[in-house]
Amino acid sequence: MTAAALTVLLVASLSLSVPQDPPAAAPAATPAIQWQRSLADALTVQRATGRPLLLCVNMDGEVFCERFANTTYKSTEFMALTEGYVCLVASPDRHNEMDYDAQGNRIECPRFPGCTCSEHINVEPELFARWFNNNRNAPRHVGVGPDGKVLFDRFMDNSMQPAIDQVRTHRGPAEPLPEPSNQDLWTRRDAAARRALELRYRAAERGARLDLLAAAAAAANEPFDLLRIALRDDDDAVFATAAKALAKIATSEALIDVEDALARADDGELRRLLVLTLERLGTSEHAGCKQAAAHHAAASEGIAQATGGALAQLAGLPAAPPVTGDRNELDQAVGIAEAAVKQAGEDPVARLQLARANLAMAEFYAATGDKMAPLFFADAQRAADKAVHSKNDPVTRADGRAVLAVAAWAQDDRTTAYQQASDAWAAAVEIGDRLELTTPVWARLFATLGRAAAAQVYDAIGKDRNAVALDAVRHAAAGFTAVANHPHATEGELKEAATFFGFVGERHHAQRLLQRGITRMPWSRELHQSWRERLLADRGGEAVRRAYAAHVANAADAATARWFAGYAAIVVGELHTKDRRPLLALAAYDDCIDHFAASAKANADYTDSANHFAVLALGGRALLRLEAGDAATAIADLRQARELRAPSLDETDGLGRKPRAVAERWIKLLTDQGKAELAEQLRAAIQ
Repeated sequence: MTAAALTVLLVASLSLSVPQDPPAAAPAATPAIQWQRSLADALTVQRATGRPLLLCVNMDGEVFCERFANTTYKSTEFMALTEGYVCLVASPDRHNEMDYDAQGNRIECPRFPGCTCSEHINVEPELFARWFNNNRNAPRHVGVGPDGKVLFDRFMDNSMQPAIDQVRTHRGPAEPLPEPSNQDLWTRRDAAARRALELRYRAAERGARLDLLAAAAAAANEPFDLLRIALRDDDDAVFATAAKALAKIATSEALIDVEDALARADDGELRRLLVLTLERLGTSEHAGCKQAAAHHAAASEGIAQATGGALAQLAGLPAAPPVTGDRNELDQAVGIAEAAVKQAGEDPVARLQLARANLAMAEFYAATGDKMAPLFFADAQRAADKAVHSKNDPVTRADGRAVLAVAAWAQDDRTTAYQQASDAWAAAVEIGDRLELTTPVWARLFATLGRAAAAQVYDAIGKDRNAVALDAVRHAAAGFTAVANHPHATEGELKEAATFFGFVGERHHAQRLLQRGITRMPWSRELHQSWRERLLADRGGEAVRRAYAAHVANAADAATARWFAGYAAIVVGELHTKDRRPLLALAAYDDCIDHFAASAKANADYTDSANHFAVLALGGRALLRLEAGDAATAIADLRQARELRAPSLDETDGLGRKPRAVAERWIKLLTDQGKAELAEQLRAAIQ
């Protein structure tokens, strides 16, 4: 069987054998003010109902704000008053770390249930611009009639009662909205109708979910929260259907969802559709959309430039061993180059040889922090500058500028580094077949171009979050793609490349660069961590397991590949545990234990660390089994863990749990439940 066939078999068997957890349960309904999710939604609901808007401004820490949030807004009497309004809350403070979980489900704000933290944060500037008369105060309560007239505006009062009285006085009709019909689910924008649609989707089977997503493509109410759930589904068909629907109805409010879909889309036709959607959004007046579309186009140009023409040779080359050399060897190289210059006079080739020798010596000293490094960088620059200007030869000029760029960047001269690197890059694109692009100097040049251009992008966006830096994005994308393909690329350069592409929205390309990196450097913890985190963020835990199944199947060093696959699996198991997906968590823990056992068997050097993480996985699996009432197999897991590596029972896993401490809590629980025999068996398993 070929390696490719084995990969397909392993990945396919993984996807078929994983048990699926039931759909996520809907959050329990609790009495609360019906906060709308956006100003656009609230205005639409106002037009449909004729009710006034009630705008509530709040902040953490202020006495009256605390009373309103924690007492008044939760009282039955005040909630009844708000039924005559269309309600929006604005607060600048975040109360949840995230707005959505790993499955795309909304995580509602605990202070203002019904909306996410981003929703009550993002609406404040809109309300300020329309109704607050350049005054920011909290608490504040504003009533706005259907005609746009401000009915009341209470702030800076000595008590809370004037605001409450005004809310009572100006409330509109309080008849409840009718339950949404099937058609209403695709037209109504009120929070209750949106919630009903999302509940229906979560409770549906696969076929019904696909039907709902197909209908979403013609929706008039922008059901982006529904699509956000589907875009994170492990089922590729569900994802693709959601992405196609998104492409048809996306507005600027769905920019992040379009970017998320692009990060996961592998199918060429689907990617083209999403790119067209991004380009369409870029023609709007939304600054973020303009920036995203422009930067995507510029990055695509840079990537194409770095993978075409003479530069295409780099992508197919294996990784080269690190360049080594001691001081004596480097000194000797400098001496030979100096002698050649004396003999040849102003010959640019000799000058270039001297520049490279001095650059190698400078980098050697810089790596050790030696104060001689600046002297050798200066010598390298002088020799390279003379080589560049002494002969009208494009090859010599390009090679010399490569040295000048690398030396300038090393000395924190970013402007010169970018100028020289850009000129060298232009030459590489034009005459690359005559340049020795596979040498270490050109690897450093590509990295310098990427770093210097990326620094310009970061600086520009740091000053203006919506800044567009087309040339810098194009150059950074080109440089980082070229160095990632280069045989002399380093771990650090690949990580920087992936970070940049993630920053400008090219997350799919970042995934590919990191995957190529671990294929070339399978031992790199840094690259495995970056790849794992990138996949988790863009595709989810199950995609990580599938990716590592393919990596193991194609790896020359099975022990190393299995070790990293085991570590990835425990991370996924802990993620699924946190997200309350126990069946998937169990499957991930199974993977982890199997991978680490195979790694230890293949290479004894991995035994201790493999057993350590296997113990933590066994502890995590045991806890899930105890929670499911399967004490017998949980006890067997803990017994196996003790035999593998007993000290690790007292180590902390990624969720802050220690297997022995967890078991001891369960011993007490079983004892309290009158299950003394099971409790004793559990105690024996960990002693």
